[in-house]
Amino acid sequence: MQTNLQTERLTLRPYQPSDAQALRVLADNFKVARMLTRLPHPYPEGEAERWIGTHDDLRAAGTGYPFAVEKDGALLGTIAIERGDCGAFELGYWLTESAWGQGLATEAARGILGFAFDELGLAYVRSRYIADNGASARVLTKVGFLGTGRARTFHAVRQAEVEMIHLILLRDAFIRDDSGTKQVYKAA
Repeated sequence: MQTNLQTERLTLRPYQPSDAQALRVLADNFKVARMLTRLPHPYPEGEAERWIGTHDDLRAAGTGYPFAVEKDGALLGTIAIERGDCGAFELGYWLTESAWGQGLATEAARGILGFAFDELGLAYVRSRYIADNGASARVLTKVGFLGTGRARTFHAVRQAEVEMIHLILLRDAFIRDDSGTKQVYKAA
């Protein structure tokens, strides 16, 4: 499935091999990596190509839907719905530092969650964030996620244990926009 999703300001699209260099530059930012448990830092040479190369198999198996987040033709980061270790689908995302504070992560989250609930037919989606990541807390709360618990995990970039906040979003609790009614994405 090679669906593009369109929001008001963003295009969420499958990554292409030609995105690898731009992805590597954006992902090789300590301020981004310190807020994620799965993004290595420094970002290794060849990792972007390897990771992008897994996407077709994930989509074909129905286990993952990673999207490039793009605004006005510029790559800003990644958002994905992927089957996690517990078997449930999880939302994960990151944006480059220059895109922070503009509501773009919330917009991208609403776009992919609409896809997850409307196109994939999921009943719920899980997510998690590092406890000191207030920006992610705000994004996830704005779209309707509710906390389910806390856990500690080792963070390789920080070289320390961090507290993770775990959340769930039920399809019926999904807040599509500030009014709660407007569809914010469409399959392109």
